[in-house]
This record gives sequence, structure tokens and C-alpha cells, in this order.
Amino acid sequence: MSAQAQPIKLLAPAAMLQMIQGFWISRAICVVAELGIPDLLTGRWFGLMAEGHFVHNDIAQAPPISHEMAIAAPMQYAMVTRWGSFTSS
Repeated sequence: MSAQAQPIKLLAPAAMLQMIQGFWISRAICVVAELGIPDLLTGRWFGLMAEGHFVHNDIAQAPPISHEMAIAAPMQYAMVTRWGSFTSS
């Protein structure tokens, strides 16, 4: 006897809420990307964490570090794929 995963059946309100949350998340990602925030700040944030600076009043005012973009791209990919694994049913 083989055990196959059965799809989760959501009640209509829960399914609607999940769709609405997906829309909010996609819009937030789009706005952040259009503003260039990930490109400018994600690499700086992770780079400064590696140097021991974990808290910033304003990350945009923190001193730039070398290779911010090289740090930002893989970290953004890791964050998005991890977020997707938490939100998918």
C-alpha cells in the first residue's frame, strides 16, 4: 500500500486570506525592488553583520562596504526561497 500525500483542503475564507496575503507580499516585493532597496541595502546589511555590526538606526546611513551587490544577490535568493518554503502549502 503506497501512501500518497493528500492535498490540504482549505475553507473558503482561509483560501481567500491566503490569496490576499500572497498579493500583499508580491506587491511589497515589487515596490521594494522598484525603489532599488534590495540592491542598495541587503548586501550592506549582511556585510556589516559579518563585521559584527548587528543593529543600525538607519541602514541607509551606514557606511558602504565593498562588494555590496555580490553579497546582496545570493542573500536575496536565499531569503526568497526560504520564505517560499514557509508560505507554501
